[in-house]
Amino acid sequence: MLVDAALNYLRSGLCVLPARLADKRPALPSWKAFQKCLPNEQQIRSWITDAEAICILCGEVSGHVEMIDFDQRGELFDAWLESVCTVAPDLLDRLLIETTQNGGNHVVYRCSEPVCGNIRLAERAVPVLDGNEVTINGKKYKPRKNGDRWEVVLTLIETRGQGGLFLCAPSPGYELKLGRFDKLTVVTPAERDLLLSAAYALNERLPQPEPITITDGTSSGRPGDDFNQRGNIRDLLQKHGWTLFRSGENEHWSRPGKERGTSATLKDGVLYVFSSNAAPFEQNKAYSPFGAFALLEHGGDYRKAATSLHEQGFGKKEDTSGVDLSGILGKSRDNEIAASNVLTPNDLFNFNAGDDPNTLLGNRWLCRAGACLVVGQTGIGKSSFSMQAMMAWALGEPLFGITPTRPLRSLVIQAENDVGDLSEMFCGVLRGTDCVDRLPNLQPMITFVSETTRCGSSFHAWALSLIEKHKPDLVWVDPLFAFLGGNASDQETVSKFLRNGLGAIAQQTGVTWMIVHHTNKPPKDSDKRAATIASDFAYLGAGSAELANWARAVLSVRETAPGQFELRASKRGRRAGLEDSDGKPATEIYLKHGLHGICWERSDAPEDERNECEMALAEEVMAAADAGKSYDRHEVRKIVERVLGLKKSSVLSPGRRAHRVYQLTLKRMSNPMFPGMYSVAPVASVANTNATGPSANSLNN
Repeated sequence: MLVDAALNYLRSGLCVLPARLADKRPALPSWKAFQKCLPNEQQIRSWITDAEAICILCGEVSGHVEMIDFDQRGELFDAWLESVCTVAPDLLDRLLIETTQNGGNHVVYRCSEPVCGNIRLAERAVPVLDGNEVTINGKKYKPRKNGDRWEVVLTLIETRGQGGLFLCAPSPGYELKLGRFDKLTVVTPAERDLLLSAAYALNERLPQPEPITITDGTSSGRPGDDFNQRGNIRDLLQKHGWTLFRSGENEHWSRPGKERGTSATLKDGVLYVFSSNAAPFEQNKAYSPFGAFALLEHGGDYRKAATSLHEQGFGKKEDTSGVDLSGILGKSRDNEIAASNVLTPNDLFNFNAGDDPNTLLGNRWLCRAGACLVVGQTGIGKSSFSMQAMMAWALGEPLFGITPTRPLRSLVIQAENDVGDLSEMFCGVLRGTDCVDRLPNLQPMITFVSETTRCGSSFHAWALSLIEKHKPDLVWVDPLFAFLGGNASDQETVSKFLRNGLGAIAQQTGVTWMIVHHTNKPPKDSDKRAATIASDFAYLGAGSAELANWARAVLSVRETAPGQFELRASKRGRRAGLEDSDGKPATEIYLKHGLHGICWERSDAPEDERNECEMALAEEVMAAADAGKSYDRHEVRKIVERVLGLKKSSVLSPGRRAHRVYQLTLKRMSNPMFPGMYSVAPVASVANTNATGPSANSLNN
């Protein structure tokens, strides 16, 4: 099979050689000569007969063949496919795609012009404890020192070009998924640039902008530094012909003359250019806003750029007296925030809510600069639930149906658990969810900080410094009581901490707060427990109602029976994406503590208790109806809304408890004599029965 394939490849102009699977190299004493000429068929037959694999040499000898290699088990392959498909869906169908022996992917094509040597397109730096060798996804790595820390650099995507080679199908472990080697597509330089740019845009190890120390000599502050803080690099890029191709936390920009595709990314104020045709920018280099301004406006003359910015008002010290947002936020961007918050009717009409770049979780359930209240009884396992949530979302995976739009980075600020507790929870979730081998993926995504002394405004300033350092998507505060610095029942105290403090920081940085909060244990009396179920679960948290009013979303965890727990998306629940054990949308599901670690698992709904509670609620609804009066469905629904204190949308939403109570009430109140009408039969007294109704004797006659 290998011989036939190799001969077929050779006849199509590919330089194919025997190879060794283990070290992915040609199984020949010397093979460099074949970078310039093809072997003959006799050589192929003699080499390949006993060979364990075959490989193809890239570059000019094979007709300008280039291969894009997706390593680390093809982790970024789907993201790359989606990016390319967005720009040129027809191009994907023309490429050759194969899977590799280590779970990765190869994308192969020919180019109409010569290709360069091998290029590293996307990398990731993974922090490690020391310089000892580590194994990640089956490969061994030697850490290296970067400043004061050790790290391993993982290659996620790279090319094999001139001088490179790669093993291929039908070698053991390699399988063709699309295309044929004997009919490789020839792409244009522009199409090749698109393929490489999509990979460059996924790079996680970006260079830092070079420091610039020029000043204009006339300002007490440096205009370039001030422009880096307050300048609008987006307007600058658009002025010089750049276009925003994809918005979001990591913005994708197209160079002048390129209608679609990514030439550079903009994240956290740093412009990373990877296009080789984006003059005056250099390829694979990062630029600060001031560096970009100097290049585009003044040909790279930093002194002239600084003078120009000073004339525009940059570099002057601002009056920071008085109490304002900057007292919390430090180096604020008040002007930029104010401008970004101004919207017009046209803005709202043209906004595509279905493709909101600020969405982090669910169907716009939680977005950037939002907040979620995670409420549960003391000792129920809120911290372990939070641990499991942040770990799942850090891996880009759903938690019981609540799905992140991408892997989310978490900063955990906590005051209740010591290092042993945290370790037990973390390792318990790792083992319980079978994710031990994904520890390297979690390493850069979650940071834990323990704090027991700061509260109120001092907590705000300190938390902001952590956010600026670690750049999280989600900030977990566990528990709220430890950092509030006042009475949780006092609305003014709570509003000041949440809206004026955490809310201001969220608007400045874009982080989303995850606030872990206690509630009281439910009453043991079943009637009182049923009444609790009928209330609005968003307000289960102890303290002021402002807690639930401020939070954009609420998750509540409560024990419904020994070892049985209910997870409920109490606010904006239908957007969360919770799924029951059958995969159907739900706003509440049932969980239990895991058997193989400190983690949470799905549990079958406790049908007896659920039916009992819902029956009790239906009885409450019927008690609120006038006995003997006939109602239609809409009137019954309004009674359900009034008794349960819920909106029409909740009562009419399948999967919600209110809807089940509504259906149960309709069934109990139905009148077989008059379909479509519903009533509660009056309870006749004994006296009335004797006076107006038939006697027992007459009934027996």
